Amino acid sequence: MPDLNESVSLNLVNPLPSSFTVHKTEARSYNRFDEKESISGVLQLKSSVQKSIRSKLVEAYPYLDNYIDSILPKKDALRIIKCHDHIEIIVNSGGELLFFRHRESQWMPTLRLLHKYPFFLPMQQAIMAEGKEHALAIGKTISLLKICKAKVNKGIGVENCHYLNDGLWQMKPVK
Repeated sequence: MPDLNESVSLNLVNPLPSSFTVHKTEARSYNRFDEKESISGVLQLKSSVQKSIRSKLVEAYPYLDNYIDSILPKKDALRIIKCHDHIEIIVNSGGELLFFRHRESQWMPTLRLLHKYPFFLPMQQAIMAEGKEHALAIGKTISLLKICKAKVNKGIGVENCHYLNDGLWQMKPVK
């Protein structure tokens, strides 16, 4: 597995030009994430908040519509884990980590959830290694408009948010 502490070139499902790289972001890095030190609180979600989150997820990930009831059942007691650095994680009643976000950004699936439902995340966000079935990281594509205007075909193409074996991946279910 490549060391994502450095910028590396990877084959993406929807490849960017070869001179673009995947870059780990320090602000949302789960590399130093430790569940005992990083968790500041766990909140039970009201049903109205759960409904709002479900609708936002279906809006953001339309392919999730047929599976939302199995991922986030209406009768399940969902909780939000509040962490340092403004990180929030949605967990179900079994403690399974489902979605995460930094500040008020869009909810993103954890890699474990993405491995169960690999079709619902836009391929620009799932970073795949050549010949592998499952994603090895989740990231956001950087706006290429500025780069295209400058006619420069190099730089950071994907901002890495979560990758295999980071602190979020290693985090055990929260009971």
